[in-house]
Formats: sequence, C-alpha cells, structure tokens
Amino acid sequence: MNRISIAGCGLMGSALIRTLAGQGQEVVVWNRTPGKAEALALPGVSVAPSFGEALSSCSLMILILADPGYAASARLLEESGDALAGKLVIQLSTGGDDDARRLDALVKRFGGRYLDGAILVDPAAIGKPESCIIYSGDPAGFEAAKPVLERLASARFVGDEAATAAILELTLNIACLPMEVGFLQARRICESRQLPLERFDSLVQWFLTNHLGRLLQWMKQSPGSMRSGATVSLLAELSAAVAGHVREQGDIDPGMFDALASLYEAGVAAGRGSDDSLCVAELRART
Repeated sequence: MNRISIAGCGLMGSALIRTLAGQGQEVVVWNRTPGKAEALALPGVSVAPSFGEALSSCSLMILILADPGYAASARLLEESGDALAGKLVIQLSTGGDDDARRLDALVKRFGGRYLDGAILVDPAAIGKPESCIIYSGDPAGFEAAKPVLERLASARFVGDEAATAAILELTLNIACLPMEVGFLQARRICESRQLPLERFDSLVQWFLTNHLGRLLQWMKQSPGSMRSGATVSLLAELSAAVAGHVREQGDIDPGMFDALASLYEAGVAAGRGSDDSLCVAELRART
C-alpha cells in the first residue's frame, strides 16, 4: 500500500490527505468538485480525473464523502463493478448500520474487501496521538492497512461485522452530544450573569470527573440491576426545574431539557416514579 486513494476532499478528507502527504505517503485524490481536489495537489498528492481511475490506481481506497445513507458511495462502487476485485474499500463517512451492511455486501459481490470506520475526533485532531478511528469488517484487510491507518489516528478494530463501527459511532454520539450542549449552554448562563468562567470551569472539571466515575461504577452492574440511588420522580423534578431556569434565561434553547423532563414525567405518569432513575432507557416520552 505504497499508494492509496482518497475520494472526498471536504474538511475531514482534506485533513486525512494533508496528514498522509506530510508523512511521505503517496496519495491519489478524487472529488466530485474537481477544484477541491486540485487545491490539495501537494507534494506526494496526485489528482485523479475520475473515481474509476482513483480506484484502479491503488489497492486501498478511503471514502470520505458527504454522503447520507452512503448513496453516492454505493453508486460509484456499483459503477466500478469488477474493478473492485482485490481492492480494500474503507468507508469513513457517517452512516447507519444498515448502510454499512449494504456497502459491505456490494464490495464483496465484486470481489473486494470492506471496512466501515468512524472518526471519533474533529479534523484538527487527525494525526495527533490522542485521536482515534474505529474500524469494523474484514479483519485481514484491517491488518494489511493498519500501518497506513495508524498514521491518521490510533486505529482500533472493533469487530468483524461491518455494521459495528456505525453502531458504536451512533451510541457514542448519543452519550456525548447532550453533555457537550449542556456544557456550552451552562457557560453561556455563567457569562450572562457575570459569573467568572474560571469558577465554573474549575468546578465542572471536578463535577464531570466525579460523575464519570459514577457512570463507570454503574457499568460494572448487570443491566437488569443497575442502581443509582435516585428515583424517576426525583429526576423528573430536577429536569423540570433545570428546563424552567434555562427557559427563563431567554437567549438559549431549553428544548433538550424539556425533552428530559417530558421523559421522566411520563415515567412518573406510567407508575414508575419510585423506580431507580437508571431505568431511564426503558421509559418512553408521551406523544
């Protein structure tokens, strides 16, 4: 794999290309908008005039297109047909588990190998030690490509079922996005009330670290017996109070906290108010 091809020159694709080229890797690039690819014609980077030529020129192709449902990727690979034989295709766009399964089947049908990946960092972190990209699918393909993939980020193989990386990416985002939104909204409230941000920042580090420790302890319990010590009723009151205060703020959206309050309140209405709050994944908000 002295030469690899990358299809897609957006923010993340550009970060991958620049990182590999900066480490001496020969890269062939293609983009649906040719100008974006031509702007990346750095030393060691060549621009392919077509997707087919990018694919045929290398044994490894990375797809990093803006591609809901992998529709464009599927079309391009279908059109390539037998040219996929013996190739390793790695999909690093964001998609669902069914999308990964369909693309895996398509590539295999033409004699290729497939890995689905999930980039767990922002473009600016590509190539840095703390970055991580997870992969699932063909294990032999992963081992063959690993020396190249490790140049981009810590490469972690998470399973030989192609959909595994997509499922993990979804669930990690579900776990982390509310925390990110809550953190930024909390800082905004501190700013608007003239509370020095360093006071919040110093405490939130302790608070989140302490709470993460509690989460890790909960994870050690079996799913049917997880206990936090708080009840659904208590969390219904807390989330409703938080939603009310955020709404009073006036310049930030309380929707995330309204949804949490609705979820816990529906649990109370369903007779689960005295249940431990860790049953939250079993609750359904009223519609």
